[in-house]
This record gives sequence, C-alpha cells and structure tokens, in this order.
Amino acid sequence: MAKNYSEVLNSALKKILPGQSEELRLKNLAKKALQLAEIISKEYDAIPILAGSITRDTWLPGKFEFDIFVQFPENFKEKDFESAGLKVGKQLITKLGGKIRIKYAQHPYVSGSVAGIEIDVVPCYRVKDPEKLKSAVDRTPFHVKFVEENINKQISVEVRLLKQFCLANGLYGADAKTERF
Repeated sequence: MAKNYSEVLNSALKKILPGQSEELRLKNLAKKALQLAEIISKEYDAIPILAGSITRDTWLPGKFEFDIFVQFPENFKEKDFESAGLKVGKQLITKLGGKIRIKYAQHPYVSGSVAGIEIDVVPCYRVKDPEKLKSAVDRTPFHVKFVEENINKQISVEVRLLKQFCLANGLYGADAKTERF
C-alpha cells in the first residue's frame, strides 16, 4: 500500500531529529565555547557570535559541529587581523582541550575537535553595512541575523528534511567538492 506524502516525511523526520542527549551535548559545548571566546576576544575588542546550523536548529544527528565567528572592529589593522584571529582560535580550542588544525579560505582560521565536536573559529570584521565588507566572511553575521529573524520551527524541520535529502544524494556540504549547496 502506498504511503501518502505526509507519512513519508514524518517517517523520515523521526530518523533525522537529534536526540535530546545529542542536542544537550552540542548546545552545552557551544555555550561554553562562546562564553570562553568572549573572554579571550576582549583583548582585541572583538565580539564572537555562534553561527551555523546550531543557531537555527537545522543540524542533523551525528553531525556535531558549530562555528564561532570572531568579529574584530572594522578599523582593526589588516596586518594584525590574521594573527589575532589565529591566536583567539588557538587559545579557545586549547582551553577546551581540543586538537587544533589551521585551515584556509580567504584568510586562515582555526578548526578544532573537542570531545568529538568540530568547531571552526573564524575571524571577520564587524562591519556596519553589508555593502562594505572587508573580507568574504564579514557577511556571515548578517546572514545569521537574517535567518534567525526569519526561521521558525516548521521551517527548521523542512530545512532538516531538505538537508538530509541532499546529503543522501551527495549534493550537500560546505567543501569545495559540493560547493556549499
């Protein structure tokens, strides 16, 4: 007997909703990491924010990761930007007991693994106007704010379903191979 569309989606949803213990584990580390990043970033008058699917409740079970974007003042000297960003990221991951990796996009950033959870610590500029970006990642805080203001529980459920569908078909991921769909 054929299932209707709603039954298929509900069945899939049961498989892709994170369990309460998974959610608690991820969110507790994210909260701790953000608080620690705030302390470390004060030296530079930088403001860290949480970013990624954790902020909009669209992450998938078994995919333990989040991003912290450290927003440096717009007038922060470019020559010091990379080194300060790396310093904040390294200190954060080290203090959390994790292993550090340096990755590169437009500029280097710190990635780390803490208790099986992947954390990217990405420096960006705290620009007031998205039309005046100084680096490619400066748009992220604007994106985070827009999505947080425009997503609700129903949409986050639909995003999870779409992400899982795309993932199952090799169409989803932030790496160069899948080109950020």
